[in-house]
Amino acid sequence: MPGDYDGDGHADLAVFRDGYWSIFLMSGRVLCNNAALWVGKDFIPVPGDYDGDRQSDPAVFRDGYWSIYLMSGRILCDNAGPWGGPGSIPVPGGL
Repeated sequence: MPGDYDGDGHADLAVFRDGYWSIFLMSGRVLCNNAALWVGKDFIPVPGDYDGDRQSDPAVFRDGYWSIYLMSGRILCDNAGPWGGPGSIPVPGGL
């Protein structure tokens, strides 16, 4: 899920698999490699700028519940909800 994870104005590469995130910054740094923020095959990644700092924040959605990890190191919410429900598909937003 590409996004600007370091706030430099350029999209960075990110992949999500079974709850594990790998984020590769275009500056050449690896932000995280196979890091388990939330583990589960049924999580849907929905990164976005959830705190208005112009950096994409890793987030997941599952059955109406949201978990959002801010790039500042805080957890905005962990399995909070419900907003949506089983069968709902979150719509990702941009910066």
